[in-house]
Amino acid sequence: MDPGARRLAALFVLGVIAFFSPLVLLFNRPEPAAGVALLPLYLFGVWAALILLAPLLLRRSR
Repeated sequence: MDPGARRLAALFVLGVIAFFSPLVLLFNRPEPAAGVALLPLYLFGVWAALILLAPLLLRRSR
């Protein structure tokens, strides 16, 4: 397996852990932080981080 594939596999595992239900439930709180609910902020933040990390990890493997 080449280094790029290993890095993407690790990113996939990180994404599965980040979206794992017990971890997501930590951010499911009724009180908003600065007027924004934490759950959508967490979900979109993790999603954006995974998307931004994928090309960076592939660029390093070249």
